[in-house]
Amino acid sequence: MDWRIYYVDGSKFSSTDGWWEDAPLFGVFAVVERCESTGRRVLYGTDYYYRPPTDAWLEAMSCEWDGDYTAKTDNLTPTLQKYAPWIKWGMWTSNLKKDEILGLAMSDPDFPPISATDPVIDQPKGV
Repeated sequence: MDWRIYYVDGSKFSSTDGWWEDAPLFGVFAVVERCESTGRRVLYGTDYYYRPPTDAWLEAMSCEWDGDYTAKTDNLTPTLQKYAPWIKWGMWTSNLKKDEILGLAMSDPDFPPISATDPVIDQPKGV
């Protein structure tokens, strides 16, 4: 398994269930994925999550990419909206539900434990 999406309603969708673009679009709270450098990467707390279908797509959209991972952003341009199957809409929830979902994502037995600080996500701000 390469990734799993956790939804606010308690449902999940993973790479064993289908392709990223087949996953439901709305209500994402967290994404967990395999990461070579840290074992797993857990993304949460943002408006949008996306995985580009190809390098050509990135070039056409003038996006920068640091590898084979899911990205998160709070600024989704109208141009990106036409690529809706690759974009998942995040959703906020209660603190209780947040703790529950993050606990599941952090301890998901289908992914290795986090073994190090993520060099991409854990960069100091302003650097």
